[in-house]
Amino acid sequence: MCKQRLMKPIEFLYLSQEDVIGVEMPMADVITVVEDALTEHGLGYYENPPKPALHPLPQAYSHAMPGYLSRKKVAGIKWVSGFFGNPEIDLPSLMGLTVLNDVETGQPLAVMDCGWITAMRTGEVSGVATKYLALPDVTSIGVVGTGVQGHVNVLAIAEVAPSLQLV
Repeated sequence: MCKQRLMKPIEFLYLSQEDVIGVEMPMADVITVVEDALTEHGLGYYENPPKPALHPLPQAYSHAMPGYLSRKKVAGIKWVSGFFGNPEIDLPSLMGLTVLNDVETGQPLAVMDCGWITAMRTGEVSGVATKYLALPDVTSIGVVGTGVQGHVNVLAIAEVAPSLQLV
């Protein structure tokens, strides 16, 4: 008979969408985190393999998006789905989870809803780009598209362009 060695239980933090939003991370801090990750990427201290995708419906996808920042000792994966007919059944178009792992043991450290994180990360890239590429006294911008991404892009740009008056 095979005897299994008893191991410590694996504990991890679970954060719902409400938990993630409830952190109330200031926009300036999110921009700093995104800028830092982009810097690590630019310096080559990352692994970011191509994302495998599933397409269960013509207007739907699920993507696995792994990433690792070696100097930060941060590794994780985002499993995100875009089902664009979902609003018709009162569900969000985009849903998913992010899993963060200990880079020494592989132990899951946290599982969290990725909706807010995805929206903020995407928008904050525009904030970082504006910080470095826009005229210092920019007063107006144009945004193509609406919805969550358009909204968060405007918030991020406004954070780094205090002279912004017209969107």
